Amino acid sequence: MSMNTTYNVWNDVVPSDTVDIATTPKLTDAVYVGEGGDLVAVAQNGRATTFVGVPTGMVLPVIIKRVNSTDTSAASIVALNAV
Repeated sequence: MSMNTTYNVWNDVVPSDTVDIATTPKLTDAVYVGEGGDLVAVAQNGRATTFVGVPTGMVLPVIIKRVNSTDTSAASIVALNAV
């Protein structure tokens, strides 16, 4: 996906260390961060990575299945999909 992608499905993300994002399809095409901070994203393979200091209003073009609550300080996170 390019940064110019139009997303037509979006879902609020509730960070959790165990519950995956409720999207259709099950993985995101990107994630919008409404309130900046650190974001711990979990990839399809289960590997967690911390994106440090994500700015407010940033769209991260990452395919993830979950945002962990532990160590995530970013808020107002939205899963974006282009279906």
